[in-house]
Amino acid sequence: MIRQNKLKLILSSLIIIIPCLVGLVLWDVLPEQMATHWGIDGNADGWSGRILAVFGIPVIILLLHWLCILFTTLDKKNRDQNAKVFGIIYWICPATSVYASAIVYATAFGMPLNMSVFTLIFIGLMFIVIGNYLPKCKQNSTIGIKVPWALNNEENWNKTHRFGGKVWVVGGAIFMLCAFLPEKILPYVLLILILPLALIPCIYSYVYYRKQLKLGTATKADSRVVVGKYSRIVTWIILGAVAVLLVVLLVISFTGELTVRYDDTSFTVEASYWDDLTVDYGDIEGIEYREDSDAGDRVSGFGSPRLGMGAFRNEEFGGYTRYTYAKCETCVVLRVNGKAVVINLGDEQSTQAFYEELLSRMK
Repeated sequence: MIRQNKLKLILSSLIIIIPCLVGLVLWDVLPEQMATHWGIDGNADGWSGRILAVFGIPVIILLLHWLCILFTTLDKKNRDQNAKVFGIIYWICPATSVYASAIVYATAFGMPLNMSVFTLIFIGLMFIVIGNYLPKCKQNSTIGIKVPWALNNEENWNKTHRFGGKVWVVGGAIFMLCAFLPEKILPYVLLILILPLALIPCIYSYVYYRKQLKLGTATKADSRVVVGKYSRIVTWIILGAVAVLLVVLLVISFTGELTVRYDDTSFTVEASYWDDLTVDYGDIEGIEYREDSDAGDRVSGFGSPRLGMGAFRNEEFGGYTRYTYAKCETCVVLRVNGKAVVINLGDEQSTQAFYEELLSRMK
């Protein structure tokens, strides 16, 4: 099936990575830190470095794109799937990549955007498009409303997807209309609408299954979840990926070091899991040793139970740079080109030695 859609796979993959090419063209005028996450209120609450903002989102979506196509293709029941239904799989991820990256770039250049409005319109369009194709979807284990009563009974499957398609089209239209409601309630509209759109077709399928039982056109066996070879493979792949991810997260959470290398004109904080920090002695405008310092909020960078590094923000310094061990309260506060830089080296003794070494080299 992939061979038959080879050109479509190549084209859709190219569209997904187009934002990377746009980012390369705009590289010199893009800010070092770019908003990449927005809260439920529509305001940016997470930032990433330029490299991650330009390449991270499209690359992640590209990987998801390939996985979705792979799993869908492996399902033998999709060999006779409606071509238009299967085509949706090729274009959902490209549309998402273009939309997400467009928002990131627009925000980076200071364009005023109401994320709640744009998100509701985009999701609404997706529901309308998918809803139009749901009735054409044939029985399979990867695309559609996968409840046991529909998976095991073709009549139930067809009825459920005709009904579900209508529900999703209407729901998509409601999403788009809600974009014009007062801004204060927009964040809650998404939460209120998503759950019914997911549950209503499932409830309909079950009610229809009970009706079939009475008519004798379905059996109780239709309610059993049959796990085939393909489903077991997918389950093991997912469990394996989750296990690997958990191990990686545990290792990263409790390992990592900060060390300092002194040169004739500068020093460098060499950091695990994040970019190193180099500071010229001549750029240091002030230095202070403190018993403690309020970290505030991490805007971008790396954070774990052991280390906190990157761009932070608090009431005292506003935006500042921090490279510290979480369990060490003492720190050295530097003023570098008008900005605060906070550093500690794991314990009071090492941090004190770092402070004294800097003083000696700044003389």
